[in-house]
Amino acid sequence: SAIEEFDTQLQVDMILNNIENAEQARQAVGTAYDGADVSQLRAYSIGDGEAMSGLLIAGRRENGDATFLVFLMD
Repeated sequence: SAIEEFDTQLQVDMILNNIENAEQARQAVGTAYDGADVSQLRAYSIGDGEAMSGLLIAGRRENGDATFLVFLMD
């Protein structure tokens, strides 16, 4: 909800709100990226803006483990 870039906001909305079982999706993303041990979190808009667009979310934990979520639409 704190993402300010418009295109990235649209992608996040598709993942968290405009799907079946949206509450479960929000819980899963929160579990993966909102833990106290997550030390870095980045969200990127990806794609060429015409044929393909999407979102890459990368989270790194303090122990060095990382979790990536890639969402692409054509």
